[in-house]
Amino acid sequence: VALAESAISGDGVLGASIRIPESAERADVTLFNESQSRVLISVSAKNAGAVEALLSWRGIGVLRLGSVTHEPTLEIVLPDQTVTWSANNLKSSWGETIGDLMAGFSGH
Repeated sequence: VALAESAISGDGVLGASIRIPESAERADVTLFNESQSRVLISVSAKNAGAVEALLSWRGIGVLRLGSVTHEPTLEIVLPDQTVTWSANNLKSSWGETIGDLMAGFSGH
């Protein structure tokens, strides 16, 4: 969810190509769990190595998941499947769903 929100926040729409490593957890748990002490950060490609080194030096586990793309597609590659969403569709669903539902509400 944090990846999707990052892709659709702001004025423009970005995409991302993400690779989730093998895990003992089910795919839905891996993608949607809200366990504590996980942070998603995005840095420029030229600074990624330095950020990883700094975090590791401080004893903070780090895993590079993927990269930001300019193509408005969010692609997540899991060990057994790949899921892809249009970032433009995500943005309209996120921003317009309640209004669309209320517009169709007849008041009965």
